[in-house]
Amino acid sequence: MSSVLDVTDLTVDFRQDGRRIPAVKGVSFAIERGETVALVGESGSGKSVTALSTVQLLGDNAEVGGHVRFGGTDMVSASDAQLREVRGNGISFIFQEPMTSLNPLHTLEKQLREVIELHQGLRGEAVRARIIELLQRVGIREAESRLTAYPHQLSGGQRQRVMIAMALANNPELLIADEPTTALDVTIQAQILDLLAEIKRDVGMSMLFITHDLGIVRRIADRVCVMKDGEIVEEGPVEQIFTSPEHPYTQMLLAAETAGRPVPVPAEAKTILQTEHLKIWFPIHQGLLKRTVGHVKAVNDANLTVRAGETLGVVGESGSGKTTLALAILRLIDCEGRVVFLGNEIADLTPRQMRPHRKEMQIVFQDPFGSLSPRMTVAEIIAEGLGVHGVERGQNKRQMVAEIMAEVGLDPATMDRYPHEFSGGQRQRIAVARALILRPQLIVLDEPTSALDMSVQVQIVQLLRDLQQRHGLAYLFISHDLKVVRALSHRIMVMKEGDVVEEGSADAIFDAPQNDYTKALMSAAFVR
Repeated sequence: MSSVLDVTDLTVDFRQDGRRIPAVKGVSFAIERGETVALVGESGSGKSVTALSTVQLLGDNAEVGGHVRFGGTDMVSASDAQLREVRGNGISFIFQEPMTSLNPLHTLEKQLREVIELHQGLRGEAVRARIIELLQRVGIREAESRLTAYPHQLSGGQRQRVMIAMALANNPELLIADEPTTALDVTIQAQILDLLAEIKRDVGMSMLFITHDLGIVRRIADRVCVMKDGEIVEEGPVEQIFTSPEHPYTQMLLAAETAGRPVPVPAEAKTILQTEHLKIWFPIHQGLLKRTVGHVKAVNDANLTVRAGETLGVVGESGSGKTTLALAILRLIDCEGRVVFLGNEIADLTPRQMRPHRKEMQIVFQDPFGSLSPRMTVAEIIAEGLGVHGVERGQNKRQMVAEIMAEVGLDPATMDRYPHEFSGGQRQRIAVARALILRPQLIVLDEPTSALDMSVQVQIVQLLRDLQQRHGLAYLFISHDLKVVRALSHRIMVMKEGDVVEEGSADAIFDAPQNDYTKALMSAAFVR
């Protein structure tokens, strides 16, 4: 086999405030024709920087050294004209978040047309026919009717399929996929992986697949390069890496599998939350008078109970109503039906009447960086709820912040720093501390681990388990990562298109699912 891409002694330094910050340190690897090489490692290991270096897509403050050879061209020293010839033509990219990669102001046809006209010189109906062919190839149903659609009118999986169509438009020799399935539901993720494998097999394309999910690596890769701190610490065939890893870092990554089960709930545990026939429909208004012509049925007839010390895992694909259900329970959106919290009916309470109950119910969001104010110190962020709900006489705010930081595994000496000075896992601990300082009885966890590396996920899950056992917390845990759900949940509620299609103990749902949709979720999550 001949190498499609040959990377030798690649170095990347970033200039910042007069300093040189090394990001990639002497990386070497090759990708053979028809081969898939996985580049794995945790956030900050240099995976994406290495990939972007192959076609010189880094910023002006980057200094690239070494050699990246593609088709006889050294991409490090290539001219702008040579780079334009390779980008999107010989080498194509699929990025992690399609919504930020696609132009929200242009239709699918316009965006795909631009790629084809630029590199292939096709015009008119020939371009349109090629676009329809590409969309059909990647599994977009009724492709012709979708040409006038905008990105926001597609689901996450459909947007990622469009990105794949765009990447394949010019029949590239090498496809670089940078975390292309991280933001997708497990069933959609499985479909996208199968699609990539099928296309690679049919056209003989090579692929560089960047991910931190080792389950995906085992499913799709031929060889693996493990990166840490800008260096490749281990390389080899996928089976060798998984069965007999040599480097301690590789061993740590493979061991970082969320496992275990939650501590059983005491039989006498009190009921914290209960809903009966909860319904959330959003009206659709049309016309000059904004008449209601229909409803978006986000949640239909949801009944649930959560006790002290218990975790109810709510699972389902995007758009199934999981987060909407949680927001209604927290009384952040209106709903119909009963919501009983600590024995009090709260569904019809006004915002003023709800305020005394807010202290007892808190939420931790998916993206810790997006949910923490960059202008506030950690101490101010964690103590913000104390300012709203008041501090008991004789208590010192900074002392309370220090105690809660220590409890979630943070150094209290860092309380005067800002969120950007912490890692992703530390920022999520800050978010947990902010929720916990008010000593609530219910915490809603909305995808709290999906943005984190596997090893950090394990730490956060263990932290949540410990806090639950220590304080008898009730959790409403929303996630599409079913391995994390099983490790943390006592009971599971499966949602699809607003309906609760199955509910039961975690063991019953995972070991013997009854509903076809639940079976599909389990198969997609654990097939790797």
